[in-house]
Amino acid sequence: MNLKRFKRFFNLTVNMSFKNYYAFDLIENSEGEFKIVDAHGITDSVGFSERAGYKPRFDRIYRYMDILKGMRRGGERILFLYSKENNSKIFKLPKSLQEYYNKLPKGVAHLKWIDDSLKREKLERKQYSRNLRKGKKNAFMKELDYLKKAARRSEVDFDYGKFEAYAEDKILYTYVDYSNLKGTCFKADNRAVSFDEIGLVVNWGDNTLVHPSSKEYWYGKKSDIPFNFINDANIAELFTLTNPKTVFPFFVMANCGNYFEKLFPEQIYLGMGMSTYESLKEFKDNLEESENGKVAVKKPLCTHRGIDISFLSKKNLDKIVLNEKKIAGEMPRLRKKFRHKLHTGFRFTAEDEQNDAFRPVLAYKNNGNRIYPFVEMGSYILQEYVEPKPVISKKTGKLHQGPIRVQLLNNQLITAMYRFPKKPYVKGEFVDLTAKNNPTFFERTDEELEERIEHELKPFLSSLEKSLEKSEISPTILNFCVIDHILNGKMD
Repeated sequence: MNLKRFKRFFNLTVNMSFKNYYAFDLIENSEGEFKIVDAHGITDSVGFSERAGYKPRFDRIYRYMDILKGMRRGGERILFLYSKENNSKIFKLPKSLQEYYNKLPKGVAHLKWIDDSLKREKLERKQYSRNLRKGKKNAFMKELDYLKKAARRSEVDFDYGKFEAYAEDKILYTYVDYSNLKGTCFKADNRAVSFDEIGLVVNWGDNTLVHPSSKEYWYGKKSDIPFNFINDANIAELFTLTNPKTVFPFFVMANCGNYFEKLFPEQIYLGMGMSTYESLKEFKDNLEESENGKVAVKKPLCTHRGIDISFLSKKNLDKIVLNEKKIAGEMPRLRKKFRHKLHTGFRFTAEDEQNDAFRPVLAYKNNGNRIYPFVEMGSYILQEYVEPKPVISKKTGKLHQGPIRVQLLNNQLITAMYRFPKKPYVKGEFVDLTAKNNPTFFERTDEELEERIEHELKPFLSSLEKSLEKSEISPTILNFCVIDHILNGKMD
């Protein structure tokens, strides 16, 4: 995609917004440069500090709570809320959408990830039920234990629950007691807290069962919120599971283009008319082969948890480019068809209406049509493969390669940890961290690396949050406009 042309179409003006929570997967290359290879925005990663092996054990979790404590405005209470909804039907396509995909020429839509995700989700839910019967806490419940411990230590008025509704000047929520796991019934209390008691609301989510939508939490203008709020609607649109992975890169490209060029790998979108054969071939020709023979990473745009990710050699990528060449003649006609459907939307049945996980399903230009990210769902992102710099593990004393997960809150770094394969580094050998037969372990980075990462990301996040505050167009609408321009041939 032509970045200069992108900026010309989406030159949005950029006041400092309230700080939010961010988590990124970074790779440090052999030149010491950091590249953002994935982004997350739900505050459900407190447990990563625990897994990183910090000493003293709860050091970073306490730091996390202390930062939250200093971010309050108005009352004293910090309230963690998760949404009423869950993603149990997240990958079940509406019938009208499935029929549309099935009528497309072979190779235009890439949907293998949906079946893989359904299988993965089914297994995870079975495991969740087994653990409950055995009295084992899942990651969500462990997170609560960490947060409650940190709140007691920091003398913070802390509570959590499932958001229910507003009632005049109160928030209604359901508190669930997970301390007794015998059986599957938990004690629950309906609670109400007045606005003047609240200092901070954290839009929170469980990493497997619950993903929140901030839009439920505030009905007025952002300037009228009497307490501070972490992960507001714009942040949720940038990062959460409910939006395609085009939203964050497009918003950064439009508003923080210099940082995009510096911090993101080269990337292009494949399938559903998102790229032309010529642009894909140019992308391929500009890639350099790594020591282990990999040149690119292929990721579905709407999935998560590593489903259907593959690492491509030059030979693999050549096959993809050749396939795109075969259907290149059909793409102008199909692009017009996709663009028309982008504006007219799809008719949904009553059953389809219950499958609202891919949010927001929005009405554009008051036409009343339901817009669904159907182009992105049938597409992939192709990213330049970035070779991680080999690092000596403190645990094994050997060289390993892996990405770095970082957490930042209020522009302060909380956690930076490696995810290493247990298999030591061998020059020229590739280890796929998404494969089941390659076990991994987490290990905290050293303080010098933490300082370097914080130094690199702080100005980027400041620029991003200024853009979110000033922009008159939401990230999701921007994403829609960009897809519209792509399909109209204006971004080629």
